Amino acid sequence: MSVDQKENEVILHITDHHSWEDPKSDHPFILQDKINSYLSYIESGEIYENNPEYKGKSIVIKVIGKYPLSEFGEKFYEKATSIVQWAGFDLRFEHKP
Repeated sequence: MSVDQKENEVILHITDHHSWEDPKSDHPFILQDKINSYLSYIESGEIYENNPEYKGKSIVIKVIGKYPLSEFGEKFYEKATSIVQWAGFDLRFEHKP
């Protein structure tokens, strides 16, 4: 986790070393499990129990991917982002080879 004081955000990081080229791989399920784990951590209030100074800050789940998104990956993130936003948080992807 990190805090962006300027943006008043708490950022929970996920590193993703899997390619988006094979839409039949387990990659989306693995990533979905990680995102869901973070959502549970946030929604349960555990994040604030462990870090009370995070109260009042926006929460972002940021995935740092080794590989760029394919069309399939973009569709995955569109759906995942809408779910995370519906929960009141933000999901971002950053490609860093």
